[in-house]
Amino acid sequence: MFKVFADVKVETKTLVSAGDFVFLTGTWGAKHVGDMGPIKATNKSFTSDYAEVFMLKDGKIASSWSFANPAQMMGQLGLLPEEKEAEAVAQK
Repeated sequence: MFKVFADVKVETKTLVSAGDFVFLTGTWGAKHVGDMGPIKATNKSFTSDYAEVFMLKDGKIASSWSFANPAQMMGQLGLLPEEKEAEAVAQK
């Protein structure tokens, strides 16, 4: 991850516990400095939302689920088609 992204920042916005569950929301951001498979480095920065859910058993994490918004990140990095281009593709 750190070969692809530099200056990684993570901020927790919400942390709530209910019974055996802990819910967390926040943002993370970085600068895209390395290739991601066929996607070349853009050298652009982004900030994206994420959420985590943890299920606890005997005071330890028994299961976890992570949710992210890759389209939000890719849009900020300029990796999504322009709106007009996307509309033209959708109409075909």
